[in-house]
Amino acid sequence: MKKIFVMASVVLCLALIFCSCANNMIIKKGERVDGIDKRCERYFTITSLSGYKTDGGYCVVVENNGIVQGVAMFSSERRCCESQGIDLIDDSEGIEKYLNKPFEETRQQLGAPHADVGSGFYIPAYLTEKAYLICFELEDGIVCGIVKRDMIKNEIAERVER
Repeated sequence: MKKIFVMASVVLCLALIFCSCANNMIIKKGERVDGIDKRCERYFTITSLSGYKTDGGYCVVVENNGIVQGVAMFSSERRCCESQGIDLIDDSEGIEKYLNKPFEETRQQLGAPHADVGSGFYIPAYLTEKAYLICFELEDGIVCGIVKRDMIKNEIAERVER
């Protein structure tokens, strides 16, 4: 009887976890950005990046010329439910390891940046698996500062610089 109760509890927990992200993608890669505001509440915009509150979660959108190029949907517990057009990065080893290194090394390691969040300056940025945005400040191609921005709370979580 105890085994049945434990098994039923495990199945129920797994069902709840999967259902919390089962809204399907509310925002799709390739759609026009101007229609998203009618369905979702936008809570931040940083150049080509926007965050939207959805039923039970958050979507981070990368757009170019009004078209969604990539989107990642996160639960309020920071679990990525789904992404399209964005290969999220793992920052569990910390961001300081990239400091004072050529950005080209970082690009080779992480791939092409997900967005340029600079306004007049080139600030390449990557979205993480836990809903953070890692922004690289460059000086002559060398990483001189890194900002880790919380995409759910819309605030700076960490900053390192030389």
